[in-house]
Amino acid sequence: MAGIVIALPKRIYVSACLICCVYAFNMTNKFATLNLKKTLIGFYSMQYCVSLCAGFLEHLSTHNYYSRGFMGVTQYRRYALTGGIGSGKSTVARMFRDLGAVIIDADAISRELMEPGQEVLARTVNLFGESVLNADGTLNRARLAERIFAHHEEREKLNAIVHPEVRSRAAELVDDAVNSPNFSGIIIDDIPLLVETQRAAEFDGVIAVQTDLPIRLERLSKNRNMSYTEAQARISAQATDQQRSAIARWVITNSGSRDDTQAQVQKVWDELRAEV
Repeated sequence: MAGIVIALPKRIYVSACLICCVYAFNMTNKFATLNLKKTLIGFYSMQYCVSLCAGFLEHLSTHNYYSRGFMGVTQYRRYALTGGIGSGKSTVARMFRDLGAVIIDADAISRELMEPGQEVLARTVNLFGESVLNADGTLNRARLAERIFAHHEEREKLNAIVHPEVRSRAAELVDDAVNSPNFSGIIIDDIPLLVETQRAAEFDGVIAVQTDLPIRLERLSKNRNMSYTEAQARISAQATDQQRSAIARWVITNSGSRDDTQAQVQKVWDELRAEV
């Protein structure tokens, strides 16, 4: 079947290609995912190849295959991991990383973007004033957090600055991951504010981490030196566990032992691997 291949999203290359054999579509969520079981032959090296051949679906997820060179496709899946503050989401992310997942950490990217000399930090200071800076020019995260968690409108303004840049950087990290040797085919985006940013539909599935409230409060007090009132305010400012579970394909309960959590992670991992 003759067709056209277009590269998305950064650069556009168009070339003729030949689909040797295409099997049935795999409908795992609202976005159709194309499962190429045999060979896609192209004349150029392309990113995020999307075939627009006759009879193909109009809406096609670009997560699932990637052209690494002159011939061949590396198929992969991209999932989201979310959980409230103090839920132990970062611990769960490390467990997935140890099993072979590529973790795209939204919080780590945010910290990187807030380093001195970065445009995002400059725009943040423009918005909130130099009072959010330490004497050495670094961001005073505690002072900024105190302001944004107390004022919803200011929090939304900060998110409007940070979130688009986080997504852009995440896309670059995905490119790097897919081109790396021994890639497992599974990328997991660690996104605390997944519900709030309404991004669940961008992924092949959502994994939510939930932990009993008293345990979360204890962790925040012990690990982050927060008062009960401050910890409760931080939790209340985020989406609820019910909202997260409503968008999740998998829910990991992190209120028990580490071994119990690890067993749940392993079970989810086995299911993710089966989808690649």
